[in-house]
Amino acid sequence: MTRIELRTPRWVHVPFLIGDVILLAVFYQVFVGGGFETGGDAFSTPVETPLGMKLAFGFFAAIGVFMFFVLLYRIIKNPVTFAMDSQGVYLNPAGVVLGSYKWSEIAEIRETTVIGSPTGRGGPRQMPAVAIVLKDPDAYINRFPKLMSPLFKFREAEAGTPLLLEPQMFGSRYEEIIAAMRAEVAKHSGRS
Repeated sequence: MTRIELRTPRWVHVPFLIGDVILLAVFYQVFVGGGFETGGDAFSTPVETPLGMKLAFGFFAAIGVFMFFVLLYRIIKNPVTFAMDSQGVYLNPAGVVLGSYKWSEIAEIRETTVIGSPTGRGGPRQMPAVAIVLKDPDAYINRFPKLMSPLFKFREAEAGTPLLLEPQMFGSRYEEIIAAMRAEVAKHSGRS
């Protein structure tokens, strides 16, 4: 089997990087620059920002600096978000490494629907997802920090597996990749 690798286009991260730089400029002005001036003339005095507000802005500025480097890394390096070969699959959707899985660890590749984020009208909505059903999902969940286990347990209760992927990540190759994944799972489980 030929290795298949998918990457998020670099340009997707550029608007987020620009927005992050703008927010960092605002945080810098409040945290270091003493706030913003009132009035339109050059002789007005800056408004003094309270210490608690400066600390809050400083906290968010630290997150902004971290995100700046994460986004810059994604633009420069453009990491693989999905890969598959004759050994198994590697999952890194949205920059969150979910790990590598051998075909022998996977029971099934299933198309399903899950509850998505609420919309402005009508509440939660059903969204399509690709479920990678593991033979031993608890072993997978135990690999990650304990703080993340409730999220994976919720996903497992909702869809029967903690590994859910958005169909959009496969782009125009969706049908091809899903068929290839199903064939590999069948081959390694003894079903042909």
